[in-house]
Amino acid sequence: MKRALAVLSITIAALSSRAFADGGAVVDRGRYGAFDVTVFLTPIPPTAGKVDLSMLLSRGGEPQIDLPVRVRAVGPSGIVEEVQLGAAETGNRLLRSGSLALEMAGTWHFTVQVGSDASDRGSFTLKVAPAPPPWRAFLPWMLLWIPVAILMIAREVLVHRQRVARHAW
Repeated sequence: MKRALAVLSITIAALSSRAFADGGAVVDRGRYGAFDVTVFLTPIPPTAGKVDLSMLLSRGGEPQIDLPVRVRAVGPSGIVEEVQLGAAETGNRLLRSGSLALEMAGTWHFTVQVGSDASDRGSFTLKVAPAPPPWRAFLPWMLLWIPVAILMIAREVLVHRQRVARHAW
């Protein structure tokens, strides 16, 4: 019984390192006024285009789930994107989340306003890479034909060998 429990514990520990969080990867963590804020971002590394931003807010160790959160992102050429974060649709009710369209590669400066008090504000910067070429989205489908073709050729070779073997007698 102890051995089974040990194996189960090791298995759970091994799988937990592969578990995916709802918010993405942590890009900033700090104190924004009276709040402890952890900012998550997806995709990592960030690329030009749509990014999902999630935040975990706490005050004195207690999660704050009903506060309004505004995020303002200023791009390299002065482009401004703003979003009001709402309740996370990912199932994690502790997160506030929203999406931003970061249309240019370069350094983006984010300002986060938590609640209505101007002192509860923080900022961070993020380097955004250029968007990948559109054909990269189809790469898995394009590469799928290679093993399919190999399997079809292998099947034909096997069928041909069986026919030759039958007619040899």
